[in-house]
Amino acid sequence: MKKIISASRRTDIPAFYMDWFVNGIRNGFVEVENPFNRKKYKVSLVSEEVGVIVLWSKDFHNFLSVRNEFMNYNLFFQFTINDCSFLEPELRCVDIRLEQLEKIVRVYGAEVVSWRFDPIVFWKNGKNNNLGSFKRIAEKAAALGIKRCITSFATYYQKARNRMKNSGIQFFDPRIEQKQEILSKMSDVSASLGIELSLCCQPDYLIEGVKAAKCIDAQLLSLLFNLKLSKAKASGQRKDCCCSSSRDIGSYSQLCPHGCLYCYANK
Repeated sequence: MKKIISASRRTDIPAFYMDWFVNGIRNGFVEVENPFNRKKYKVSLVSEEVGVIVLWSKDFHNFLSVRNEFMNYNLFFQFTINDCSFLEPELRCVDIRLEQLEKIVRVYGAEVVSWRFDPIVFWKNGKNNNLGSFKRIAEKAAALGIKRCITSFATYYQKARNRMKNSGIQFFDPRIEQKQEILSKMSDVSASLGIELSLCCQPDYLIEGVKAAKCIDAQLLSLLFNLKLSKAKASGQRKDCCCSSSRDIGSYSQLCPHGCLYCYANK
């Protein structure tokens, strides 16, 4: 049975590590660092053994410049598009990333793209947030034919709190009722545009019309690419993760230069 490759939850490979990835494609494998003991192991990228590569990124510019290297692979895109420049200081502007989204849809089709508005961040006693661009991005995604949006509320790890504090900003975590009200409004917007909203790894906040996200969904990928993929549940993820099993080839040692203040991966 062919495997699903995740590239990657741990860092932004399409934005910053495409040379490394392309070398792996040409060599037929990559060496991956175990996040717990730092030991390295090989993951095969031989096309006959790979069912789908799931690409996670906030910026697909570098991927698009070498996309022909992936002609022998089925690709699925998890494209995170928010718009709050001071939270994501090194990220290209949203208009450029929306152009990338349009090109991906034109080349690969809307059905293999999930748009991620992720995470939702609040600061200054909840008076400020990054939701202002949600409707605009949703309208663009819908116009391109995208039917899925995955979101979540930021989890404020201590290292993220320290980053924000050093920037003179204080995170704010709304009450459950407030989060559910926000999800309801987002769901109304997305549903009116034909987009299904789902929530990643936060079952306590779910409401009617918003389901638990399955970011890597073997059943969906099997249908899209006419494959037989394992439906086994992912191991090693957060306890509320609903994803199917995959092999993640990223490493936390591959630091991400986007500089997002809320990042859980970078030190």
